[in-house]
Amino acid sequence: MNEFSDWIPKEHRGGFRGFVEFDRLLERELRKIENPAHDGYNKRKRLYQEIVQEIRDLVRDFAVQRGWHDTEDATPDPEFDALVQEYARLFVAPESGRHAPSPVKWGCQVDAAYPDPAIASASWGESIGVDATCYRRPSADGEPIAFEAELIRPDGSAASIFTRRIQNMRSRSDEESTAGVNFGKLKINYPGRPGSPFTEPGRYSVKVNCTNRGVAVATGKCSFYIACEPPEPTINPVTIQLRAFNPEDGSKVIPQGGELHAGETLATARTFIWVGNPPEEGEAGNLL
Repeated sequence: MNEFSDWIPKEHRGGFRGFVEFDRLLERELRKIENPAHDGYNKRKRLYQEIVQEIRDLVRDFAVQRGWHDTEDATPDPEFDALVQEYARLFVAPESGRHAPSPVKWGCQVDAAYPDPAIASASWGESIGVDATCYRRPSADGEPIAFEAELIRPDGSAASIFTRRIQNMRSRSDEESTAGVNFGKLKINYPGRPGSPFTEPGRYSVKVNCTNRGVAVATGKCSFYIACEPPEPTINPVTIQLRAFNPEDGSKVIPQGGELHAGETLATARTFIWVGNPPEEGEAGNLL
């Protein structure tokens, strides 16, 4: 509970308890990042960080509802925050001997939950869950991010889906902040039904645009197939060539009692070496 205690007054922390339930799919993903001793999770993984942030937000909301904090305390004033950042950019010089701040880097990842988690596809009448995460480096706690999603159809046309969402950035470390949003379920309605953005079977994409104070900063996309089978993945056969050689002269002849070195490269040919002297034509030898 130490990660969430900032929102709970000291006089109430002793009796503050809670538990979290996960669905089957999320539990399976959590097992992948569980420590070998089964006493915790890899805290560097994004899944762990997103869950902790979600719990922290819930604890914050609970504290506000109990009157322990004001709503103003929970959400920084974006105008004041922008004023401070602009002042720092214009008038505060880097400390002597230090480099100027690195350029800001943004990114967006879009994830989808399909009826069959192993296949990126769905049929008419089913639903696909959609969520997105925006990243910023270096970190900037409290920066507002607006998420807008659109559906890209097989013919390249686009249709707006879901409502616009706004979330504030939360620092995961000194190096990175993130903001996440769960759009909910995208219903795969038949073409022609009122409000359906789908027009035909084929490959669709959900594209999410992230803006910060009216400026586009990142775009993410995930693709899937509706009412049709995804194409078979391309398989490129690979063979490995083992190469053994005499380290003294690089030849394939290894004297009795000599040292043999081996390496490997990607190839399709076969390599032969001889132990001892190479045999005369028509004679048998020790083929390795």
